[in-house]
Amino acid sequence: MSVMAAVLVGAAVSGCTVSAAPRPQQQEDAPVNIGDVANAVVVVVPRVTEVTDPVRWKNGFGYGLELTIETDTSEAFSVDDLDAVVKTVWAEIPWEPNTITLFAGVEGTTEPVDLRVAAAGLADLNVTEAGQAGIGITGMSARYGTWLAPE
Repeated sequence: MSVMAAVLVGAAVSGCTVSAAPRPQQQEDAPVNIGDVANAVVVVVPRVTEVTDPVRWKNGFGYGLELTIETDTSEAFSVDDLDAVVKTVWAEIPWEPNTITLFAGVEGTTEPVDLRVAAAGLADLNVTEAGQAGIGITGMSARYGTWLAPE
């Protein structure tokens, strides 16, 4: 009897361990509708030559967005340039992202462009490092106001 109880307790505990593991983010396979984000970012920040690789994923809090920004130089982004990129994405995306992940690189190469230093200067945003010189950003409404669908 005590052996059976031990087996049941062990099974229950191991079952809890498996179910408590974090769930991976679910990437959407369908093309991502980012509206006019790519065109708007290129207009607002002249050193950005293209916005590519949009990925939308679902997590426990809503949807996140990942983008790659191609630039004409390997120089790190200024606070003003990065602020303009994030604000433009926030204003132009046709659905509210709870996280924006950005990577930047020099156009036509695999050379990364550092966004981390500029991100540290963006007050009210929660920033984490993502990949090589990339960033993940949350808290956009604290800096840019309530998200509204673009007109």
